[in-house]
Amino acid sequence: MENYLGKKVTVKMDRPLGSKHPEFGFTYPINYGYIPETKAADGEEVDAYVVGEFEPLNTCEGYVIATVHRKDDVEDKLIVCKEKGKYAKEQIEAFIEFQERFFDSTVEMIEDHLKLEEPTAVTSYKTMRTVTIVMMAILFILDMTKHRRPYALAILVTASAAMEQLYIYKENKDKYTLATGIGAALLCLGCVIVYIIGYLGH
Repeated sequence: MENYLGKKVTVKMDRPLGSKHPEFGFTYPINYGYIPETKAADGEEVDAYVVGEFEPLNTCEGYVIATVHRKDDVEDKLIVCKEKGKYAKEQIEAFIEFQERFFDSTVEMIEDHLKLEEPTAVTSYKTMRTVTIVMMAILFILDMTKHRRPYALAILVTASAAMEQLYIYKENKDKYTLATGIGAALLCLGCVIVYIIGYLGH
C-alpha cells in the first residue's frame, strides 16, 4: 500500500459522514469510501478514510497522506486529505479510532517511509552537501586572498545551486527518483570542477 503514498486519488464515498455501518450500526464521523478501478487484498476496491472534510461527500480528490496497516486483517486502508502535511499521525489515529479500535492497526505516514530510505537517499544528500560546503569555502578563501572576487562568486553561486538541487529532491522524493536529484546536483558540481581546473591553470 505504500506505493500510494503521496499520490493524488479520487475517493468515491459509500459511507459518507453521518451514515451508519450496515452491520455494526456505529456512525461514521468522517467520510469513508473506495478508490475506483483498484484492487485490494480482499478482492474489492482499496478503501480510504477522508480526513479534513466536515460534511458528507459523494466524491473527494486528495492526496494519500498515510496508510493503515491491519495486522489482523488482509485489508489495509488509505488516508486521503486535500492538503499534504495538514495532520500529524496522532490526529489521524484519533479520526479513525471509531473503526480501527476493532483491529490491531498502525498508521504509517509518508515520513516513516522517508526515514527508511535515509541510508541511501538522505545520507547521500548530507554527504554531498558537506563536501560541497567544504570545497566551496576553500575555493572562496583562496580566491579572495588573490583578490579575484568575481571568480569566487561564480564558484559560490554554482555550488549553492548544486545544494539547492539536492534539497529539492530531498523534499520531493514522492515525485523524483534518486538518480534525478543526484544527476541535477552533479551537473552543477560539474561546473564547479570546471572552475577548479580553470583556477589551477592560472
